[in-house]
Amino acid sequence: MTRAILFLSALPDGAGRLKLEQEAREIREALKMGRDRDAFRFEVRGGVRWQDVSRAIEELQPEIVHFSGHGTGTPGLVLEEENASAQLISADALQRTFRLFPGVKCVVLNACYSQVQAEAIYGHVSCVIGMGAAIGDRAARDFAVGFYDGMGAGWGYQKAFDLGLARMANDREVLTPVLLLRDVAEGEASEVGKPGAIELENPGGRMAIESAFYVMRSPAEDTAFREIVKPGGLVRIKAPHEFGKSSLMGRVIDRVAADGVRTVSINCREIDHEFLGSLNAFLQHFCLRVTRQLKFENQLKDYWNSGLGSKGDCGEYFEDYLLPQIGGALVLELDEVDLLFEGNGDRAWVVDFLSMLRAWFEKGRTSAQWKKFRLVLVHVTDIDQETLRHEQSPFNVGMEIPLAEFGRDQGVDLARRHGLAEPIAVELMDLVGGHPQLLRLGLYAIASGQSMDDDWCTEAGLYGGHLVRVRSRLERHPQVLTAFRRVLASEVGVGIEPRLSAALRSLGLVRLQGNQVQITCELYRRYFGSLWS
Repeated sequence: MTRAILFLSALPDGAGRLKLEQEAREIREALKMGRDRDAFRFEVRGGVRWQDVSRAIEELQPEIVHFSGHGTGTPGLVLEEENASAQLISADALQRTFRLFPGVKCVVLNACYSQVQAEAIYGHVSCVIGMGAAIGDRAARDFAVGFYDGMGAGWGYQKAFDLGLARMANDREVLTPVLLLRDVAEGEASEVGKPGAIELENPGGRMAIESAFYVMRSPAEDTAFREIVKPGGLVRIKAPHEFGKSSLMGRVIDRVAADGVRTVSINCREIDHEFLGSLNAFLQHFCLRVTRQLKFENQLKDYWNSGLGSKGDCGEYFEDYLLPQIGGALVLELDEVDLLFEGNGDRAWVVDFLSMLRAWFEKGRTSAQWKKFRLVLVHVTDIDQETLRHEQSPFNVGMEIPLAEFGRDQGVDLARRHGLAEPIAVELMDLVGGHPQLLRLGLYAIASGQSMDDDWCTEAGLYGGHLVRVRSRLERHPQVLTAFRRVLASEVGVGIEPRLSAALRSLGLVRLQGNQVQITCELYRRYFGSLWS
C-alpha cells in the first residue's frame, strides 16, 4: 500500500524568504533514492491557507503531513490569507483539526518555535516533530532531507529522526528538533522500551534542552523570551521547589543564545561557602564566574579596591570592561537566589547584592551601556520583604512569571510520553495534583513496572525524600506550621494571614481559591494527617 506524504508550505508577503521549493525538491529526491521509493507518494501544496489544510488531508489521506514555513511560538504557525498576507494558526486550531484525521500518523512542523504546536497535536498523532527554538533555513532543510532519507530506506520514525539530526552541521541547532513519539512506525501501540517508544529519562534536576519529557508551560516560555530580549529587561521566574523553574529558564536561555546573545548562568547552590561570608568575597567570585563563562581574561585586579567599595568596583567591572567587550547584549541568569539567605552567619550583605541588581536595572532605563544587561532571577519566595526594602528589591520590578501546577491535559500528555494511558495520569493526579516533579516521579516509576500503593505516601515510599524535605522546611517556621495545621484540619478553604499563605504556597502545600487557601493534593493530606493524627 502506498504511503502518502503531504508537503504543505506557506510564505506570506513580508514573512521573510525561505527556500521552500528547494526543500520540497530535495525531499522528493531523497525518497526516490531510497530502497522503499515505490512505497511513497509525495504531494506538494504551496501557498496554503488554513482552509486548504483540512481539504488536502481529506483528499489525500496522508500518513505524514509536513509543514515548512515560519513559526512564532505560542501565537501560531504562519499560513497565508487570500491576499497573500499572514494568518496565524494556533495550537488549539491545529489540535481540533488533527483529531478529525486518525489516519495521520506523523506530523513534521519544520518551522521555528513550533514545539508548542507539536505538543498540542501529539494528543491525537502518534509521532510529531517540532522545533524548540529558531532554526536556520539550511539546517531545517538538512534535517528534513535526512529524515526522509531514513523513511525512504524503510526506517521507523525514531531512526529517521536521528538521521535528520546527523545531517545537521551546527552542533547547537542539533538540539532544536524535538521528537514526540508514542507508537512504532507501523502505527501499532508500543510498550515502553520497545522500538519506537521514547527511552525513559530518570526525573530530577534541570532537564536537558533536547528532553522528550519537557512539557511546555505556554505562554510562560514565550513571555520570558519576549521580556528578556528587551533592553534592560528583567524577568523573575517564581514557583515552589521542584516545579520546573530551572528547566523552563534553560530553554529560554538556549533560545536567546541561538539568536547570538551572550548568556551566563549561575546557580547559587554551586557557590562555595567560603565566598558567602562577605559582600567583597562574594562579588569578586561573582565577577570571576561571569568572566570565565564569557571566556574573557580576568581583569579584576585592575578594577578592585578603587575606593568605591565592593558594589562600585563590581559595577565598574561590568560597565567598563565586560559589557564593552561583549558589544551586544548579555543575559545573566541567577538560579536559586533564595539560597543566599540560608545558612548560618550574617547574611546582611545579600541585601547589598540584591539592591545592586536593582540599581543596575534602574540604570538600564537610561544608560546605553546598561541597556545591554538583562537579568533573570529564578526563585521560590518573594524574599524576606522585612529585610529588603521595597525600593531596594529587584523582586518587585520587571516581569514576574509564576509557574502554576500542570493541568489535566499536561498531565495526560506527560503520561503518554511515558507510554502510559490517560486513566493512569488521572489516577496519579488524584494523588499528587499537578505538581510537575511528583508527576514525573510517579509516571517514571509506573512506566518502569512499579504499582501505585499506600507506601508512596510515607517516608519509606517513592515520595519519601520529597515529603521529608517539605516537612523540614515547614518545621523551621512555627507560625507557618501552625497555619498549615489549620488548613489540613479543614475540608474546605481557610482564610489565613497573607504572609503565611505566601510561605505555604512557596512550599507547594496550598493553592489560593479566592481569598482562601486549601491543600494542593491528597499526598500531603495523607502524609501530614498520619503524622499529626
